[in-house]
Amino acid sequence: MEKQIITIAAFGFDVRERTNERGASFVRAFKKCGYDVTHVSTDFDHAQKAYVDLPLEEVVDGVKVKRLHVFAYTKNLSIKRILSHLQFAYKLRRFLKSLAGKPDYIYCVTPTST
Repeated sequence: MEKQIITIAAFGFDVRERTNERGASFVRAFKKCGYDVTHVSTDFDHAQKAYVDLPLEEVVDGVKVKRLHVFAYTKNLSIKRILSHLQFAYKLRRFLKSLAGKPDYIYCVTPTST
């Protein structure tokens, strides 16, 4: 049976992109090593300050992707960003508690500032 790993990235990245971005590289490496990978992120693109036009749940190259909806913010130093991170933490905890079984590993690629 494959070992299950959940990768978490608060700021989001698209696992379908073939970039050298750290998060996407970790996801691809775990998949290549034979892990059953679920990637959890947000539907908000931190760099673009806009929501991504992608489904909240999909499977990309064998990786299950779950995007949690969070508040948008326009400034990196703002109360809205902190609220967005708190909302992500709350929804992430709820998601993890809803899992039928415990994953073997949880890897947080990009933690929030909170």
